[in-house]
Amino acid sequence: MILSVVSAKGGVGKTTLTANLGILLSRAGIKVLMVDADLASGDLTQHLGGKGGSRGLHALLSSERVSEEEVNKTLTQVFGVSLLPVVPSLRGFLKAKLELFPSVLAPLKDQYDLLLIDTPPGLNKNSLVPLTESDKVLLVTTPDPVSVSDVSTSRDVAVLLEKNVMGVVINRVRRGFLFGSRQLRPREVTNILKLKGLGIIPEDKAVGESILSKKPVVLYRPRSPASKALRELAGRVREELS
Repeated sequence: MILSVVSAKGGVGKTTLTANLGILLSRAGIKVLMVDADLASGDLTQHLGGKGGSRGLHALLSSERVSEEEVNKTLTQVFGVSLLPVVPSLRGFLKAKLELFPSVLAPLKDQYDLLLIDTPPGLNKNSLVPLTESDKVLLVTTPDPVSVSDVSTSRDVAVLLEKNVMGVVINRVRRGFLFGSRQLRPREVTNILKLKGLGIIPEDKAVGESILSKKPVVLYRPRSPASKALRELAGRVREELS
């Protein structure tokens, strides 16, 4: 199963969500591989402690031919979960051949129960190729009108590609104002997107602290409001995957 975490808008917490969800699903008994597919500016590895090694997805996509042996050599372990990292490199980004991405995933599908892909923001070839390979899609937005509008574009693209959109996670929810504009209520967000709401993650200072500590918040501060909401989300995702 390939599940992509998607949002056309950057800065909505997609990578943070992927990191924590991967940890929680793994600890629930699912064999998970997290894949950082943001070739331009991927930082999933940094969210998970910066232990990506010297090789990453760029190297695989710059090869003449992708072998299972080379793919497995590129994987690393973070907090007990497997990770296919991106090692930031402008040269690697420019040399990467996105048409090889399916060949990278192919030998991994049989090794893992779930490939959890952190996709890049925007609507371009870099974001469309991972989405095309997905079985299911989880959308992420913050509850402000601009983010919701952008994620509606992601939903439309996923539908056009005939992907199973599981639902939407509404991140960084708090009372009053967010980023200078009034928030939409969660029900307003799901009504606009015409999607099931799978999770509401509250604004929580522990999340920012965990990112600085390079440790997912569910491990850094497991009793925080965000961690509790993320555990509830992981439970719903498990149900959707079964």
